[in-house]
Amino acid sequence: MGIISSLMHELGHIIAVKAKKCSIDRIKLGCVNADIFLNGGNLTDKIIILFSGSMMNFFIAVIFKIMCSVYYDVNIFRTIYLQNLFIGILNLLPISTLDGGCILLSLLNKKIDSIVALRVYNIVSFIFLIPLFCIGIWILITSEYNFSLILLVTYLISCILLKKNMF
Repeated sequence: MGIISSLMHELGHIIAVKAKKCSIDRIKLGCVNADIFLNGGNLTDKIIILFSGSMMNFFIAVIFKIMCSVYYDVNIFRTIYLQNLFIGILNLLPISTLDGGCILLSLLNKKIDSIVALRVYNIVSFIFLIPLFCIGIWILITSEYNFSLILLVTYLISCILLKKNMF
């Protein structure tokens, strides 16, 4: 279900690309992400496209929340609702490689020098990743087995650290 929710997130981006009549240069698939590279397009179009993945997740979450209400909170509906809600929220955080991070970097590049923008972008990413890592540890301790958030945060930190021109 998590994979399907993630694919729906990416489908939201593709629908927005088509709606904005932008063309896709290439799509790069990673371990837990997909990067869509556009040919042209203005800043507003790019931001709308970046928001659209999370908006798709929120739309699906609302549908399944309603289904939970109608069908007396069936476990599968609640799981799909929560997965889409959290995928949508997580992707809007201003963290490197996530949609919110890409939005932040695009806005920073428009206002300030690109090297300074990259530094601010990486610092903001770390500021958001540290509490997420702590929440991941808390989830691991309380659940005794769920290490998924720690794994995701570790991956996101490694993406930042392995980039050229980090700071």
